[in-house]
Amino acid sequence: MLIKMLRVGFHWPNSIFFRLLLVLILVFALAYAVGFAVYNWGVETVRAEISDSMKSQVINYRENLEKEIDRIQTLQYETLNDESLYLLATIPGSMNKYERAQSILRLKQHLNAVKNSSAMIVDVIAYIPRSNFKVSSENVYDRLNERDIWAIGQIGKTASSLFVRDGDSYIMTARFPTPNTGARSNPLYVLNIKIDKRSLEQALKPVMDSDNNGSGGFLIGDGGIYAEFHAQGEALSDSLAESVSRIPGGRDSGSASLLLKGNRYMVFYSVSRKLNLTAVKYVPESNVFHKLKGYVYWFWMFTVVFSALILIVGISIYRIIHRPLLELVRSFRKVEYGQFDIQIEHRRNDEFKYLYSRFNTMVTNLRTLIDQVYRQKILAQRAELKHLQSQISPHFLYNSFFILHNMVNAEDYENVSVFTKQLGSYLEYITRCADDEVPLIKDIEHARIYCLIQARRFRNRIRVEFAELPSSFREPRVPRLIVQPLIENVFAHGLRNKLKDGVIRISFRTCGRMRYITIEDNGEEMTHEEAARLNALFADNWNEEQETTGLLNVHRRLLLKFGKNSGIAVSIGELGGLKVTAALETDKEEEDAPANDRG
Repeated sequence: MLIKMLRVGFHWPNSIFFRLLLVLILVFALAYAVGFAVYNWGVETVRAEISDSMKSQVINYRENLEKEIDRIQTLQYETLNDESLYLLATIPGSMNKYERAQSILRLKQHLNAVKNSSAMIVDVIAYIPRSNFKVSSENVYDRLNERDIWAIGQIGKTASSLFVRDGDSYIMTARFPTPNTGARSNPLYVLNIKIDKRSLEQALKPVMDSDNNGSGGFLIGDGGIYAEFHAQGEALSDSLAESVSRIPGGRDSGSASLLLKGNRYMVFYSVSRKLNLTAVKYVPESNVFHKLKGYVYWFWMFTVVFSALILIVGISIYRIIHRPLLELVRSFRKVEYGQFDIQIEHRRNDEFKYLYSRFNTMVTNLRTLIDQVYRQKILAQRAELKHLQSQISPHFLYNSFFILHNMVNAEDYENVSVFTKQLGSYLEYITRCADDEVPLIKDIEHARIYCLIQARRFRNRIRVEFAELPSSFREPRVPRLIVQPLIENVFAHGLRNKLKDGVIRISFRTCGRMRYITIEDNGEEMTHEEAARLNALFADNWNEEQETTGLLNVHRRLLLKFGKNSGIAVSIGELGGLKVTAALETDKEEEDAPANDRG
């Protein structure tokens, strides 16, 4: 297949398709690297989940231990109010042997019920110091010995913990009356509950047990380690207890990584404020995360490899695609700016060479056709402009001659001189054809002369207010006869039925590149519906069936000269009549200046 391609002249390695295929292969490899990174992120997530799971186990153990101790303590305080215990401690002399025996039996049954309520309790003992005897769940009745006197003496010495160490057990002590009542300094009786250390350790086993050698856990308080459990391996409770005590406080639970005897351990702890104890679980990091560490080496190796691939892909895409496209874009921009004498070349025999050759052919054809098409379009626009200008109707001249006739008959020769000069200036302006365009100030001056002529005709009906011309309206060049037809429309239509107090107001405004000429009257002919109809007519201004006179004539010429943002818009003005606004977009930006700054 490849040999056949070479015979017909098609070079497969020079094809952009082949190069893009190669780039895509590299992109897929890069995507694989990203996937590996995501996998690595997943491994870290699993690591965090494992840590959170172990920490949750420690927290749950601590919470369950607190609940169990709270329940035992509640039973202890309820037992302090036992009636038989109270009678044996307060009125033993007034009881006969039978009553005394019955009270001791009932008390023993109550203590035995408390003991059986929890697997952690090994014995419940009630001490009655005044009568020098004790009652327990194990032995019904016995005299106090030295160890019992020691246990009674621990009252008030357990501020740091609920537990007092007693050999392999721990005791929870309560007395009646309580010290805070202040009833008497010596208690009537004391109730101790013995907690078995082995039971605490058995409770640790479900939480701390693990298949990893070297793991374990313990309960630690101010009195040292209260219970501990460790899997196969060396017990590290004593060594880790010292390290845990150095962890910054302030949090009820957390985790830390501690280095001990050359090995690093993940330590999870949860503090019980009620019991003043801390539950701790430790696991060797090497046992938990050893399978994950093997991927670190591969991660860095793949990072280096695929970083090199990214660089290669970037250089390849730039040389194969980006640089030729950039040259083509630059050439198109030169054509956009009017440069048609450019030729571009491409060395490789690929698709870009064909595009470059077609581009060169296109530029050559553009140079050939530019005079035939572009210049003909300009001539057509100028012909249309002259056609539109030729349609200006001087119908008001008939009435002007009648005014002049009346002034001559009245022998008002002074005003005849002024009027004929104004009329001559008007005729000179509309009949002169030397210039297609004039400065805007001249066209406005012609409109002002037109207003003076019309003011003589309608002097008893209409008043004209012609605003001062801003300096920004002097320089722009416009097609002749732009302003006068707008004012003529007011005299012919806007105020035709106004018998008195008619007003025409001509004003000027500048905003950035826009120049606005506003002609407003107080006629009553215009309605909102008619204004909307006229604006719709302007929007469809190139309809060949429309008559191109009046406002539409001016609108078209403004569009031809100044572009799509220019033209005529109508509305109902502040005076209540028609408001016509002519907009001209010029190249120079200016803002309205105060009247005293205007030229």
